[in-house]
Amino acid sequence: MFDHFFTYKTELPGGIIGWEHFGLAHLCILLFFVIATIVLVRLYRGANEEIRHRFQVFYAIAMLAMELLKDAICFFTLAVWDPDLFPLHMCGMSIVITFIHVIKPNKWTATLLYSLCMPGAFCALVFSDWTMYPIFSYFNFHSFVIHFFMFSFPILLISSKEIRPRFTDLWRSAIFLLVVIPPIYFINQVLKTNFFFLNLAAPGSPLEPLQVLGMPGYLFGFAGLVMVFWVILYLPWLIKSLLEKRAEKSEKDKTTE
Repeated sequence: MFDHFFTYKTELPGGIIGWEHFGLAHLCILLFFVIATIVLVRLYRGANEEIRHRFQVFYAIAMLAMELLKDAICFFTLAVWDPDLFPLHMCGMSIVITFIHVIKPNKWTATLLYSLCMPGAFCALVFSDWTMYPIFSYFNFHSFVIHFFMFSFPILLISSKEIRPRFTDLWRSAIFLLVVIPPIYFINQVLKTNFFFLNLAAPGSPLEPLQVLGMPGYLFGFAGLVMVFWVILYLPWLIKSLLEKRAEKSEKDKTTE
């Protein structure tokens, strides 16, 4: 069961059976994360400002420590060097964005956390690209837990109203992608990597059908899918803002009568 607990994906021998998307193990893990998120939200919303800040510091340090530990195990213990270990996926950047937000909360990090980090982590948990690992594997455990942290961190901030997603802030995420994507695409070509899944979709993910479009059709389809996700993410908040403005206008009209 634990024979390949610390075996990295490039070193796994043939015949090793990983786990399948939406199999019993996967569904149990996702259910556990749903319950854990509900519990954390209740604890966080009921906490005072000092305790909330400690929550945030824990998240930031835990994610950074987990990533550094994983790299240390690969480089120094397993003597594995793989370009995929560079933190150039969106999830890797989420660690930095979270750290910055904990130190100095601002609209840039708040927008990125909601519009990119959270949905990216959600998709990673649901359409994981680490299914090659045995279920009892350090790297499998690491991937699930760190992505859960990336997903639940913005949820906590939204539940306490420390973050209020606004459609008018979404341009910040668009600028971020316009700055980051070109060099990442170039790095992928040089290192033969697949950061941001710009070259190849994760198996079983919503991106997979887009591969029939070829290149650059796949990239245009990818961009279109991101926009669809943004509409889904921001439409409820846009509706809420419109209803609040209508209620506020109605209240003002009553006071002037």
